[in-house]
Amino acid sequence: MSPPIRGKYEESAEHLAMLLKQMPRSHANTWILIFVGTASVVMAYLLYLTKDKGWFIFLFMLPIFFVVMATNNSKWSLRRKYRTATGLDRCSVICEFDANGFRLNSNSGVKTEFGWSAVTRVIEKEAGLLIYAPSKNIHWIPKSAFDSEADFVAVVGVAKINVTNFTAMKS
Repeated sequence: MSPPIRGKYEESAEHLAMLLKQMPRSHANTWILIFVGTASVVMAYLLYLTKDKGWFIFLFMLPIFFVVMATNNSKWSLRRKYRTATGLDRCSVICEFDANGFRLNSNSGVKTEFGWSAVTRVIEKEAGLLIYAPSKNIHWIPKSAFDSEADFVAVVGVAKINVTNFTAMKS
């Protein structure tokens, strides 16, 4: 058996922001905004018709909702969430890939190991790999984590062979 392919990267709020950029887009937020916007306008109109003095409050719901949605994944918010979850601002992660699976070891003492059979999906992006593991764990392994392009290509090859739901998205 060949030795594992190793990589190293820094995990931080910026790393999480990059993960969010790499994930396939979902239109769920658009539908939520459409629903909240429509409900706000309808409620304001109904309260206006009944001569209620507070009808204009519903018109303020939409801008407030937009602000909350926009700041939810801001770098400041991600930094706060990361610091709360890990107690650190950043940590180094060493990743190892072989025919059996992959392992992530951080300098904070967290060790994660998954066999390829547990991985539900892998997406190859131009800048790295998105690995979907059990319990809704999504791991972003940047291409820059590897010492060479050949190491990254070897990891992609191992993932293609061992994960049935492998997708290459080069954009």
